[in-house]
Amino acid sequence: PGTMGLIQEKPLYDYILADAFIIPKSDEKYYAESILRLPFAYQPNIENRGQLNHKSRQDYGIPSDAFVYCAFNQSFKITEAIFKAWLTLLKKFPKSVLWLTDSNEWARNHLIKYTDKNGVNPERIIFASRVPNQEHIARHALADIYLDTMPYNAHTSASDALSMNLPIVTLKGKTFASRVAASLLHSLNLNELITEDIESYISCASMLTENNAFRQNIIDRLKVAKLNSPIFQPKLFVKGLEEIFQTLI
Repeated sequence: PGTMGLIQEKPLYDYILADAFIIPKSDEKYYAESILRLPFAYQPNIENRGQLNHKSRQDYGIPSDAFVYCAFNQSFKITEAIFKAWLTLLKKFPKSVLWLTDSNEWARNHLIKYTDKNGVNPERIIFASRVPNQEHIARHALADIYLDTMPYNAHTSASDALSMNLPIVTLKGKTFASRVAASLLHSLNLNELITEDIESYISCASMLTENNAFRQNIIDRLKVAKLNSPIFQPKLFVKGLEEIFQTLI
């Protein structure tokens, strides 16, 4: 995600669709395209993307009484800094587990070794095998918090989590790819889940872990926000998009 750049000194594309959060005015100079800004997050979704999941945590090898952090991004998005933050949370909350996408054997083995090296029982890292898309989206409901990656955020993975009312903790960056989850949360008026550095990222995740009332308040607000948000209501999204198209005629 980001600019497609120039070809023969001309923009490869005429326009890029964005929003004021994901491409601030101060960043326009880094884009070859003319920027079309929606008044809400640039990413369209539908509200109920996951079918009812009759499976339990045990079906996925997750302890029923654990606090579950999940991060279903591809493994190439997991940097050492962000993984260290996740391990910090596991150390801080002994009954927690981390549920990750099982991207490939190489990544799985390295994550297990790094976890063990840093003093955390590797059995607390649970790898999610590939399942049909509807089941994958639905299983987000079995987790407690979604931990975002940085500097390459969750994109559709973030929408999957939000569609299942799963709070996301994100660390906002300066590039398009590092502001996607924050853009979605900003559009849903959940700005307290947007953090500025690793320390505040860990602090936010800790508060959601320790404070059930705070986490439930986030979930309740998310449910209500989706009912009227263009990013989860296609008709409203299309209306906003058509209004932009009208300005181009």
